Order: sequence, then C-alpha cells, then structure tokens
Amino acid sequence: KMDVDASGCKWGWQNNSGEVVQFWGANHSRWQPATDVGIAFEVVEKMRQRGWLCRMDGTLTAWWVRFDHCDKELRREEIAKELPRAICLAALKAIESEGMK
Repeated sequence: KMDVDASGCKWGWQNNSGEVVQFWGANHSRWQPATDVGIAFEVVEKMRQRGWLCRMDGTLTAWWVRFDHCDKELRREEIAKELPRAICLAALKAIESEGMK
C-alpha cells in the first residue's frame, strides 16, 4: 500500500503478511521525494530495479514523467509543475498498475 498527501509522497509498502515495510530504509520525516529532486531520483533508481524504465521531458511550465515496465505491457505517466512530484505520482500509478494486470 502506498499513500501520497499534499506535502509529498509518503511511501509505505506491505509485504504478503500485511506488515508495512520500509522499502527504502529512509527516515520518513526527512525523506520527501515529492519535494526534493535528489531524493526523487532514488525513486527512479528503485523503480528501475523493479523493472520500470523512466522517461521524462520538461517545458517552461511543467514536467512529464512516464514509467514503462520492461517485462509487462504497463505504462503510466504524470504531468506536474515540479519534477519530483511528477516522478512520485507516475511511480505511484505504475506500482498500483502492477496489481491490476
């Protein structure tokens, strides 16, 4: 399970037993990938390790981010004013889509 709120992405993962697992091993009070571009790229790297490739492009007013899965026919994208937020929202959509297929 993953949640996002207005202050940024808060990542929580549940294992098969339903226990919440700290996926990135970070201090969540300081780990805010939706507002810190350096930390957002940790999300990109973890997504790559899970088989998701990231594409991104920007204009003067917005960022476009898309994740494509290497082995599955899954693709999710998001547009946001800030790059870190676009990364997080696209990643959330991508992970959620794994359970839908």
